[in-house]
Amino acid sequence: MKKLRKASSMLLCLTLAASMLAACGPSKGEDGSSSSGASQEASNVKKEGFPIVDEPITLKMMSQDVGVADWNNMPVLQEMEKLTGIKLEYELAPLDSFSTKKNLVFASGDLPDMLYAADLKPAEQVTYGSQGVLIPLEKYIDEGYAPNLKKILDEHPEIRKNITTPDGHIYALPFIDTAAVWYRSPMWYNGKFLKALGVTELPKTTEELYAYLKRVKEEDPNGNGKADEIPLTSVKLDDLRMYFLGFWGIYNEKIYADKDGKVHYTPQEEGYKGYLTFLNRLWKDGLLDHETFSQTPEQKKAKGQNNQVALFNDISRTSRWAANRAASIR
Repeated sequence: MKKLRKASSMLLCLTLAASMLAACGPSKGEDGSSSSGASQEASNVKKEGFPIVDEPITLKMMSQDVGVADWNNMPVLQEMEKLTGIKLEYELAPLDSFSTKKNLVFASGDLPDMLYAADLKPAEQVTYGSQGVLIPLEKYIDEGYAPNLKKILDEHPEIRKNITTPDGHIYALPFIDTAAVWYRSPMWYNGKFLKALGVTELPKTTEELYAYLKRVKEEDPNGNGKADEIPLTSVKLDDLRMYFLGFWGIYNEKIYADKDGKVHYTPQEEGYKGYLTFLNRLWKDGLLDHETFSQTPEQKKAKGQNNQVALFNDISRTSRWAANRAASIR
């Protein structure tokens, strides 16, 4: 358990990796074991200024590898190392197999010092937190080791509530963009297709969107003489569901409260019927990728890289097929 405690307690350093907010280093006894208490493990970390630690340290970080760039050569991470005095060694797993790798790492007890973009579900957080594998972070946030994050949580108590697990602790930190119009990654149009079809104004209604997707299917915008264009693609609808529900005024996939405090159960909403009807129409007319429920994110990305996709969801414009993106409907 000491090995688990030493590695997992340093999950506090996720704050550093995520947003330059905090870091920590374990206090070790003469035998090299970690000291008791997470507060001692963070005792040699500065709350303000750079470098963050008194003496340079090296930490191992596990994350997802989407195959876009070599993490060791990323300028932002290299600059973080210079500023903070913390060198990161990366243990990466491909996106498609990351969940399996993560479970194996937790089961083995051979943990990295940090997990980044690990997508830990609340149940996982509570389970590993109760075992001492993950440590609560709220104490360090409130004591000033993450001043920027603390400011956001103080100004937006709903965010703190959202990231607090049922046992009352914060074990993992989210990506927070308080200026975002939507909390999901945006939908993107293929700019080359827009240009090829002479589209100068994006669709404003579902009927206009349907008409555009139908043109993509029928007018060969990639110009290869084949009917291989995919008007709209997805992975199990998880990446686009919220945007399409929004067309009918629905703001959550399951349960939500409107501005008047009235609670709504999405599947019972009238707009949900409109959402299902529209998607069914796209599916029947071949405008929604028929591999939506069987493909992986990497397979979806490959179609984009092959210049086949007209409309898709993606977290940013920095992937390899960014050149095709021209406009967001975020």
